[in-house]
Amino acid sequence: MSITYQQWLSAIFTMGEIGDTYGIAAFTALAPRCIEFAELAMYRDPDLDFLATRVSDSSQLTQNGVRSVPIPTNITVAGFSGTFVVIEGASLILPANAPPYAGARMPLLPTSRAFIDMMWPQESQVQAPVPYETYYAVYSQQEGSPSDPDEANPNIPSAILIGPTPNDTFRVEFTGTGRPNPLSATNTATFLTTYLPDMFLMKSMEWLSLYQRDLGVNANMPGSAEYYRNAYDELKRGAAVEEARKRGNSNGGTSFPPTPAAALPRGQQAAPALPMQPPQ
Repeated sequence: MSITYQQWLSAIFTMGEIGDTYGIAAFTALAPRCIEFAELAMYRDPDLDFLATRVSDSSQLTQNGVRSVPIPTNITVAGFSGTFVVIEGASLILPANAPPYAGARMPLLPTSRAFIDMMWPQESQVQAPVPYETYYAVYSQQEGSPSDPDEANPNIPSAILIGPTPNDTFRVEFTGTGRPNPLSATNTATFLTTYLPDMFLMKSMEWLSLYQRDLGVNANMPGSAEYYRNAYDELKRGAAVEEARKRGNSNGGTSFPPTPAAALPRGQQAAPALPMQPPQ
């Protein structure tokens, strides 16, 4: 059971009682903000850590005598299209000029920019990468955003710094968590609308209720923001249990189910139960 963008839009119009031409046009214009609110709330929910998608990208190359390498944007790999959220690791593909998946990975050791500046202060001095002696630092994933008026040089892209400075062209493999492209008229289905459509719809309705200034003094009143927030929390408990089942937890050779949803306090993620003991 899933919904597409048009089905989601139709459900919002029906549940929000939006039927006049002005109301439909107004919400359609704001639909990206509603989607943004619902998606980010779910991706950042600590009880939904299974939504953190691990991705890798090998599109970037080092330059001889240049220590910075841009962090990839618009990642498209098998089953994923989106952007990096957190860089968890970076590796060089050896030897130099090796195509993707044709060389050997040499993981770079994570450190700070201050350490690289101190260890290798002159960027123009180059050295061949050496295992356990080549480092990287995330310069900033927000540094140089063109939309940031406070940035001294808004043309600097988000990047990592490598020290010592590479002496050749090496492919860089970035790994980390990614955020899929949002639902839209052109991206008509996402993981959330495919596997968690009920939760996504409740979170969308929470935003709509806030937008319509229906703050909901009575949390049990359909149409209030608190009503949809509570409905989302109830649905989340079941989703967390279902995802826990997918992990196939076990203790030795004995598998066991997750804690039943009814036993969980609201807001607490499902955890494995103790394995059943064999009869004495």
